[in-house]
Amino acid sequence: MEIRLLYHRECPAWKEALEELSAALRELELGIDPALVEVRDDVDARKENLPGSPTILVDGEDLFPVPDPHYGLFCRIYLTEHGPRDHPTRGMIRKALDDRLAGKGQGE
Repeated sequence: MEIRLLYHRECPAWKEALEELSAALRELELGIDPALVEVRDDVDARKENLPGSPTILVDGEDLFPVPDPHYGLFCRIYLTEHGPRDHPTRGMIRKALDDRLAGKGQGE
């Protein structure tokens, strides 16, 4: 499993997202270090499929897919159990990874 955190330097929430992602990976005992990918311009944003910063990709797929995404250098908002935030919570990340792992175990 490859996990990448895409971010744009102008959106500082990537640091919190990395902390939450790293903690969730440790809690799930996956032994994976996420790769950090800095996206520097709109061309890279389209190439990397960045629908806002920060974005977590697992095997190339957005862990929190958005319908009809627009790719670019802007900050992303996540709807969390605590209201809108600029990064996903650890619980959200854990649940999304758990769901993904459960799906993989069923032959998906």
